[in-house]
Amino acid sequence: MLSFLTLRQTPAMKLFRFCALLAPVLIAHPGSAAENRMSRLSASYLIENLEKDGMWRTQASDWKIDYSCLKCGRAVEATLEVIAPYTPENHGSLGQRYLSERKSLCRELAVQSTGRCLGTVPVRMRGGSLPGFQSKLENAQGQVIETVLFYSDQAFGPQLIKATISIEKGARVPPDLVGIFREHMTRLTDLW
Repeated sequence: MLSFLTLRQTPAMKLFRFCALLAPVLIAHPGSAAENRMSRLSASYLIENLEKDGMWRTQASDWKIDYSCLKCGRAVEATLEVIAPYTPENHGSLGQRYLSERKSLCRELAVQSTGRCLGTVPVRMRGGSLPGFQSKLENAQGQVIETVLFYSDQAFGPQLIKATISIEKGARVPPDLVGIFREHMTRLTDLW
């Protein structure tokens, strides 16, 4: 009985066999890449510094990290998440899609009288290589600040990295709250 390995192989067959054996090593599994990305942040000094003084508590999963402020008097909570793939769908760009979704949310808040949008401004991180937006809205509970960055990588394609910060009325907001989460967002990219 002849084995596949003992047959006389052409150079093309050898190359194919080599690639087939090496492919699992070279091609990252999206689940493990996401887990590595979130664990890269959750195991970093950025999270460690937030937690060491007892100011924040964090809970990490494969696709998001939840933050709770423990010393803000009232609730200040944030969620950092990655939405992938995030494609333009029927819009010309990722930015146009986001703005369209934001406009729909603002319209819904106004119609239901449950809050109001305070504005959306463009943001750029890492020298402009991470474009996005920062939006604010106000509701009966307080204020919500949402920062999004558009990013693309080989494993997941185009994606939206989003930090949503909910601040209850009367809460003592830590200094540079938005800046903290922007740094955490960029840690999830290769541009860190």
